[in-house]
Amino acid sequence: MSSAGAVSRTTAVSETLDMGSLPSYVSIWQGLVSRDSSTDTSHANDSLVCQSYSDATYGACNTSSIFRGTNVTASAITLTFTNAARGRTQKLTVRANRCKYSSSCYAGSDTDYSYEPWNGFKGTEAVYAAFTYWIPNSELAKLTTTGTWTATLWLSLKNKAGTSNAETDRGQTWTANITLTVKGPSAQIYFPAFPDSTPSVNLNLSNLPGSDNNTRASGSNTLDMCLYDGNDSTSSSMTLLFEDSVGNGDTTGRNSGLFSLFQYNVTVPSGRLDYQVSFVNPVTGSPQVVANGIPITLDTRGSGVATRNVLLPGYADVYVCIPAPLTFTTPEFVLSSKYRGNYFGTLTVTYTPSTS
Repeated sequence: MSSAGAVSRTTAVSETLDMGSLPSYVSIWQGLVSRDSSTDTSHANDSLVCQSYSDATYGACNTSSIFRGTNVTASAITLTFTNAARGRTQKLTVRANRCKYSSSCYAGSDTDYSYEPWNGFKGTEAVYAAFTYWIPNSELAKLTTTGTWTATLWLSLKNKAGTSNAETDRGQTWTANITLTVKGPSAQIYFPAFPDSTPSVNLNLSNLPGSDNNTRASGSNTLDMCLYDGNDSTSSSMTLLFEDSVGNGDTTGRNSGLFSLFQYNVTVPSGRLDYQVSFVNPVTGSPQVVANGIPITLDTRGSGVATRNVLLPGYADVYVCIPAPLTFTTPEFVLSSKYRGNYFGTLTVTYTPSTS
């Protein structure tokens, strides 16, 4: 039965969460009062209670009023969130404070946010209850799968008169439809062998036995590479650009498309080693030679595009990336044509997935 002066509420809560930088909490209600403009002081004893003590579909907590004076310590509600696209559910704890109008209702850690409920209702000095509900940072961190998570918090408004055990159902409900959109890692190139550092690749040069008295050399090496588009490899296309850093090196006579290593402080061709780069095209599944400074665009909409599950650094969940391992090949050259010593260079790979 409805009670004069009591109010129902339906609230839409929508937040986008970045896994790498979660907020302190997500607010559901902040110091909202349980009555309208009536002067019925019995609202000081109002409580919001769950529909079930154990079923977390709409929130699991006490199903009867708890009135303990001016303030009630923050309590816990277990609520089920669903990620329909990924077929997953996760129970989160919603924190709740109940207080009188003259007191502060706290959210977050109970101390880092203070709200004066009477700012939202100034019509009378009569006492009434105010409610603050939120999802703390520690609970948000449990949503380790990207996508849209939804839940409905459904509470009933009840009243316990004074210190007696008489409880009245005010016939009003408070409902919060909550949508949390979780964003995972941004688009990135992932090198599994170097999850936390810049890859270092040796060209594995070796002389060729029997070649003009071992006077020639060549080399080859591979590097595992996987491309993550920020949305589980659902982008329709990607562009790859491979470039080297020449610095003060001399590229005279370098074949078109090749990349180079240089000896420090040597600016003549004899202090340069040229190499070729190829990658396994994830669309065709075949090796493809790339040209220095010329972008390659691939259509990744087909179902035949290779994918792979990986654990990206700093994230607990599994994400889908597109493998594109690299091969570095040094063409045969005459050893005496190059200076002795170490050669160094930088290869930059720029990966640009589509936004659709």
